[in-house]
Amino acid sequence: MSKVRFAVLVVLAVGFLMGLASTGLAEETKGKIKAVLADDKTFTLTDNAGKDHTMELAVNAKVRINARDAKLADLRAGDEVVVTWEERNGRKQVSLITCKKE
Repeated sequence: MSKVRFAVLVVLAVGFLMGLASTGLAEETKGKIKAVLADDKTFTLTDNAGKDHTMELAVNAKVRINARDAKLADLRAGDEVVVTWEERNGRKQVSLITCKKE
């Protein structure tokens, strides 16, 4: 009986640790919008180091402009943004784009 309890405890501990590990995968990149293809839900971002990144919106992604909900199509070339993303299947999947416009 104690071997079964120990095995259950080990499985739960491993599951917990894997859950913690997956929460730290998101990255944040700051830069300027270079181009937007709203129909494809993709855009190109030039980061602050001058490198271009092609990214796509994840299914439940949010776009926020001046703390209000917006659409990818509302962003324009030159807009400064902060993008939160994760790499999935070799693609940069964006969960959040925030932009402050004056």
